[in-house]
Amino acid sequence: MRADGDSGFLFVNNHQPHEPLPAHPDTTFTVEFPDAPALTLPSTPVTVPSGAYFCWPLRLEAGGLRLDWATVQPVCTVDDAGRTVLVLAATDGVTPELALDATTVTSVRTPTGETVTTGDRVLVTGLRPGTDALVEAVTVDGGRAGLLVLDAVTARTAYRGAAWGAERLVLCADGVVFDGDGIRVHGTAAQPSFAVLPAPERAPTGTKSTQDGVFTRYTLLGEAAVPEPETETAVPVTPIRAAGPAPRPVTGVQGRASVPADQYFDTVAAEYRVDVPDDLLAREGRTILRLDWTGDVARAYVGDVLVADQFFHGRPWEIALDRIPREALRAHGLRLKVLPLAADAPVHLPGRAPGEAVAAAIRGAGARTSRTWTVGTT
Repeated sequence: MRADGDSGFLFVNNHQPHEPLPAHPDTTFTVEFPDAPALTLPSTPVTVPSGAYFCWPLRLEAGGLRLDWATVQPVCTVDDAGRTVLVLAATDGVTPELALDATTVTSVRTPTGETVTTGDRVLVTGLRPGTDALVEAVTVDGGRAGLLVLDAVTARTAYRGAAWGAERLVLCADGVVFDGDGIRVHGTAAQPSFAVLPAPERAPTGTKSTQDGVFTRYTLLGEAAVPEPETETAVPVTPIRAAGPAPRPVTGVQGRASVPADQYFDTVAAEYRVDVPDDLLAREGRTILRLDWTGDVARAYVGDVLVADQFFHGRPWEIALDRIPREALRAHGLRLKVLPLAADAPVHLPGRAPGEAVAAAIRGAGARTSRTWTVGTT
């Protein structure tokens, strides 16, 4: 709990690494404040799912209304034509519920579910999260406010920043950078799209628009889009030297594994060479080399220069080739050194059985190029 006397945030964590925690059914919380009455939430007990973590607002002010509590977590606010919209994110497995202070609003309208006024509280239940889940309220001072509840997946694609002359909320599955009069979209989609609230007065250049709930979605067309879908290009990997015995594990004062000494990369590491094809080096955009590998620690060199390293954690190792000088890559290629993991190393890896060694190996490589689209207005 974090509070300032009469309002704050309730933090809930039911996740820890490596060991799943049990779900907690029939859960409610009662929070006491030094300068205000206690709050009990939600109105109906919920199950806190295994692996869930979130924060819930308590007496949060937004655009003239007060949200006494909610079972969704705040993301940001955005101004939509003079209306303050508080954007919230649902948690998978937890039913959204909003409790508004009835003394701060004169009317409340919700697109799904229902509103029930009990005493000094307006309770919104049955709301279906999404881009259309906007609860609209008129405040006692005659203003307008909104509470937009996005589903958990959509909320993770949200960006907020200045574009096209105002602060806006952008939903995009690709990366977004705000760039003065517009945005830059970074991704691998053949025809990227993004949704905006509030929509700009004029459609961004080279796009077509459709309605996506309360957002306007723009899809890049014609020359702005990539004519062919992006596919991963296989990259050849040549074994140079097999690995020797795994270095003996070294631990610190708390029993945690330490990084193997530098000397082992020259004496026992497996070594591979990656010759990056010229067509990959000639591409415009960000080219990511993805290495399917196993081991303990790996290092990548161009000539004698260390350009990347990685601890094995069960997922591919990604190296941005466009950040390495192209002429150096053409001249030297990429040299990879991989250390094996000893059987008795105190390191947790997904799927690794106790006492199991992990061999040093590069099992394959591929590359994919993401492109950048600058989207402004005419």
